[in-house]
Amino acid sequence: MYIYIENNRVREILPDFDEKFPNIPIKKRFSNDFLEKCVHAEDNSDVRIGMVYYPEDGSFGYPPVDDVILPDPEYPGISENVLTQDDYNMDFDYRLSCLELGL
Repeated sequence: MYIYIENNRVREILPDFDEKFPNIPIKKRFSNDFLEKCVHAEDNSDVRIGMVYYPEDGSFGYPPVDDVILPDPEYPGISENVLTQDDYNMDFDYRLSCLELGL
């Protein structure tokens, strides 16, 4: 398999043969320029998207805990407008009632 690396992070894992493209090897599915940006690894490798690539020895590892981006508690983001399960249940009940009444 080929592993696309960007900023020393695994961004995509590309199998040598894909079920969507049977009998078409990876070198025919992607350009040589793109594959040069990838690292080849064995198919049984335990590599996951988001892992860190260490080019010094060609190994992969999980990012350090202090490298993980946590949400900023000062910035509420969109949490004020997020629908809850109760909102979905109420909408479902309303639609079901309309169907039962023939509306």
